[in-house]
Amino acid sequence: MRFKLELRLPAKNNLLPLNYQYELSAWIYKVLNLGDASFSTWLHNQGYLTKGKPYKLFTFSRLQVSQFKIQQDRLQILSGSVSLLLSFYTPVSAETFITGLFRQQQFSLGDAQSRVPFEVSTIQAESGPEFNGKARFRLLSPACVSTSRLQNGRNMPLYLAPDEVNFAPIFIQNLLHKIEAGQLVNSASVTLPALEEVRFTLLSKPVSKLVTIKAGTPQQTKVRGYLFDFALQAPQELLEAGYYAGFGEKNSLGFGCAEVLP
Repeated sequence: MRFKLELRLPAKNNLLPLNYQYELSAWIYKVLNLGDASFSTWLHNQGYLTKGKPYKLFTFSRLQVSQFKIQQDRLQILSGSVSLLLSFYTPVSAETFITGLFRQQQFSLGDAQSRVPFEVSTIQAESGPEFNGKARFRLLSPACVSTSRLQNGRNMPLYLAPDEVNFAPIFIQNLLHKIEAGQLVNSASVTLPALEEVRFTLLSKPVSKLVTIKAGTPQQTKVRGYLFDFALQAPQELLEAGYYAGFGEKNSLGFGCAEVLP
């Protein structure tokens, strides 16, 4: 399921830190907690386990702002409203539940320097595309794919660009794991395709984005993702998993949300 939220900005002179994804993710968990506290806590701490790895099975876009200016590390929002896409790899039966939770919610994003208040003015469920074996996508938030390397005796993430050799196999394997995790949600048995049956094609020059998570705290980390267009030749179930749960890693932090290109 995918939802479009229109967010009204009741104040003026709105300066938002460029690194707002973690706070936005925390707000989404908070709203889900209103409906089912135990589910929200479990989703945040663990998620759906497949091959020992957790998958949260939801993602969201960056804020879609029609008028803005960049001021150093701040986004000055000049328009009176912005939009946000929320995407869940969950049964359609949850649509009314999710819509009710987010309707008319109020929240703010920012830090000690500046904060921006938002109000959910409308939320609308979007009809999903019909996939038939091949689709072209454009990322609305950076996609993150990584492997690990040993550095100073510790395993550290090595973030891959989509034009690197190792990117596509890891990108596709991640989708296969999401299908497995999705079976726990949707109670459906799906025959997974072989890795070599799926084809990834890069369609545009990647744009690197370095995102700071938990900025200004002792837990601050930096995650590198990329914005790009791509094509996937794959079974319907795999295309749906990426479209609704997100492509790549860290989807619940707002990575890997994509739209379908005509």
